Parts: sequence; C-alpha cells; structure tokens
Amino acid sequence: MREQNGPSRAAGHTEGVPDSPRVSGTYKQAYAYDHLKNAIISGVFPPEKLLVERELCEMLGISRTPVREALRRLSSEGLVESHPGRGVFVTRLTASDALELYELKEALERMAVRLCIQRMSGGDLAVLARCLEDHAQAYQAGSAGLAADQDLQFHTLLVEFARSPRIEEQAKAILVQTRRLSQLSVYDTSHTQSFIQEHRAIYDAIEAGDPAGAEAAVSRHIAAIAAFQTARLRMFL
Repeated sequence: MREQNGPSRAAGHTEGVPDSPRVSGTYKQAYAYDHLKNAIISGVFPPEKLLVERELCEMLGISRTPVREALRRLSSEGLVESHPGRGVFVTRLTASDALELYELKEALERMAVRLCIQRMSGGDLAVLARCLEDHAQAYQAGSAGLAADQDLQFHTLLVEFARSPRIEEQAKAILVQTRRLSQLSVYDTSHTQSFIQEHRAIYDAIEAGDPAGAEAAVSRHIAAIAAFQTARLRMFL
C-alpha cells in the first residue's frame, strides 16, 4: 500500500461533533475510535503511517484526550503501535502475522460453531441462512464490496450465536485484523464462489447438529482463506 497524506473526507467527516462540554467525553472517544479504526481497516491510513495527535484532533474536530484514549484502545487491538520518541504508527502486517491470525481465527471459530449447535435458536439459523443468500446475491450482482461485507457478517454471526462473551470478544478482535487483510483482495472475486460454498458447508453441518462436521468445515474454510490472503499480502510487501 502507498502512503497517503491523510484520510478521505468520509473517514474524517466531523459534522455534528463539536468540541464542547455538551458532547460527552465517552461519545467523543467512541467517535474517534470508530473513525480511526475504519481509516486503518479500509487502508486510508496505510501500514506504518505516523499518526500525529494534533493532526487527528484537527481532522476529527475534538480535543486530544478522546483521541489519546482511542489510540490506546486501537493499540490494545493491535491496529497501532507506540514507539517512544517516535510516535504512534499503524501496525504493519507480515505474512507471518497473517498466518498467526488465521490460526487463532480457526481455533476460536471451531469452538464457536460447536457452541452454536448447542445454543442457536431456529430464528438464529434463519438469520445465518439469510446471510448466505445475501452473500451469494451480492456476488452474482457483481458487488464485490457488498459481498465482502456479507462474508464478514457470516463470521460475525457465528461468534455471536455461540453466546460466549469471551469467545466473541477475542474472535471479533481477530476479525478486525483479518478485515485489514481482506481489503487487499476485496475486488479479487476469483475465490468468492468457493468461499460461499465453504460457508454453506459450515451452515449445513450446524443445521444438521454435527459439531465434528462443523469444526472440520471451519478448518477447511479458514485454511483456504489463509492461503489466498497471505498470497495476496506477499504481493504488497
């Protein structure tokens, strides 16, 4: 990815967020966190970009305190890293980092699908089925961005329907990181159909109440994603 001087207007849009006592500090922190995270995930803030507090405050139209808190939260999620005397930078993902993330993703989602079989309701299953349909329709319509969103949504639903707060928290932190990787290939749909079929296999095993089958389907799917995304990542390193 090439270095950019700053985020697009969409990433730094500040209307409705005046820097005044009437706007709570919690709101400002959440606002800063959401905008900075989206800028990192989307690639508007590329890997190794220096994040200057003063510039971020000007961009977001808020004071330094919520920006600092947002940066601390992003640091805890592995999206930025602080170097004493140098500043805060967007983290750089290597192929080795990516493989480790997918190993963690596989472990967490294998546990999640096993719990899904125990805890999902019929309504939950219908929501998951609808996500599969929306993913396929987006792909067929040629909407690569929407298809990528539905792909992420499928994995998000799996960890939510496991109804394990700790698994959900850890799995979603990994999803944030793997979302960064997927931005490198969002318009490469060469594997999208096979990924949809792999999602279908996971769904079918959950619907059938087959925990071993669901876990095996998750492992096959994540191995395929890891191979695809790390190959794409090496092209950008």
